[in-house]
Amino acid sequence: QDSLYADAYSGLAMALALMPWFHQVPPMQVHDSVVAAATRALALDSTLALPHVALGRTFWNLYDWRRAESEFVTAVRLDPANVEARVQYSWLLRNTARYADALTQLRVAKNQDPASALVLSHIAYAYSMAGRMDSALKEIRRAFATDSTNLTTLVMGASIYLKADSLKQAHAMAVRIRTPYVLAKTGDLEATR
Repeated sequence: QDSLYADAYSGLAMALALMPWFHQVPPMQVHDSVVAAATRALALDSTLALPHVALGRTFWNLYDWRRAESEFVTAVRLDPANVEARVQYSWLLRNTARYADALTQLRVAKNQDPASALVLSHIAYAYSMAGRMDSALKEIRRAFATDSTNLTTLVMGASIYLKADSLKQAHAMAVRIRTPYVLAKTGDLEATR
């Protein structure tokens, strides 16, 4: 309707960038579309943060950590209150074993949206990866109490409970999201098959 509406291109870029995660679309299938939408959004409004988040996700999918981090840092600089920018940046930090930095980003996101099961789940997972299981379990319980249907909470919760050797809780979450690995590790071979 409005080819000059930067936010529409920004939203499109972000939706496309998340398709590999939520719809199992191969990252290369949407790469060019993400770049085109993000580039168009930034050409219309260079102050937007989300196109940089979308580009960061795209570079991350290409294992180009340096460019991905540059985009996430730019997004956070442009909009320090943007929860999505903080969460996505924290993933990269966590996946490159910079757990303290990831938790810093997530704490800022939590201050912006304290009731977000997504943010709480990421905090829990970062604690888990850092070996702080008491904190991880506390946060994943809080996330689950906030929204027991959140996919990220269920996925990360199953992993955290499995790591904590809480097989009953891991199994309960794995059954809901049909995670074969966790089901197998909890001994439910029939459900795994």
